[in-house]
Amino acid sequence: MKFRLTIARAMVLFGLVTAAGLAAVVFTGIYALSEVKVGGPLYDKIKLGNDLVADILPPPEYVIESYLEATLALNNPAELATHRDRLAQLKKEYDERREFWSKSSLDPAIKAKLVQDSHREVQRFWSLIEQTFLPALAKGDAAVVAKSYSEITAAYLAHRALIDEIVKRTNDDNAATETAATQRVGTFTMILWSISGLVFLVIGGGLFGVGLGVISPMTRMTGVMARLAGGSLEVEIPSLNRADEVGAIARAVQVFRENALRVRAMESEQSGLKLQAEEERKAAMGRVADGFGQAIGKIVEAVSSASSEIELAAGGLTKTAEANHKLT
Repeated sequence: MKFRLTIARAMVLFGLVTAAGLAAVVFTGIYALSEVKVGGPLYDKIKLGNDLVADILPPPEYVIESYLEATLALNNPAELATHRDRLAQLKKEYDERREFWSKSSLDPAIKAKLVQDSHREVQRFWSLIEQTFLPALAKGDAAVVAKSYSEITAAYLAHRALIDEIVKRTNDDNAATETAATQRVGTFTMILWSISGLVFLVIGGGLFGVGLGVISPMTRMTGVMARLAGGSLEVEIPSLNRADEVGAIARAVQVFRENALRVRAMESEQSGLKLQAEEERKAAMGRVADGFGQAIGKIVEAVSSASSEIELAAGGLTKTAEANHKLT
């Protein structure tokens, strides 16, 4: 059996395809959110990499490696040049990162702790190293070296205390941010589900409305037109009062029905006239036949009368002849 794609089937197919497409979009969006959200697989992978780097490399903003280099120089003055060069590189890296964080959108309180409070101690730290510690170490002035190293240690410890405070506040802020991000992801997911559900309802309602308001009337109209084509002109045309295209079609079918009724009435009238003419013709022929019969009757009667008269005359002549014969 050959498949026939009707309008109703096309609408159902369109609805199914649209719903499937929307469902694919929704589930793709939800999957993408679950992948890139805070706490998701990609976020955890990035965070793990950052944590690894933080664990194995001293950060430039925390001068622990610089303090270590100063300590190594103190314990091994013979390699002072190497440690001096490394300290210069570390200071350069510190200055670059401080410049970066100074221009960042970091929380103002944390930024102030890092680029102002901590930096004051770091400046003191570097000032002692460059202006006192390294020159004294190069000269071999043990007393100045010991005193400056003690002051360097104090500056480092003050810096370390501020760094610990910054780390704690940053961790707290990060935890709060992750919580807020998780809540927002949940909220957006709910919004996505709600909008998707609403769209599904709109599509379903639209298809139902089209089916009820268009497909069903058109199906009824098709049945009516088939009955009209079969000669059943008494059928009632639906949807005549609608103001849309269905109503226009219904009114066009109504005009067709009225024209068909007029044609049938004319044919019926012509048939009646034809029957009347036939009856009148038959009546006229009857009258003609009757008149002809009467005329023939009169002729026969006249002939009969004439025959009788001739017969009488003949009889008289015969008698006259016989009388004459007797006289002779």
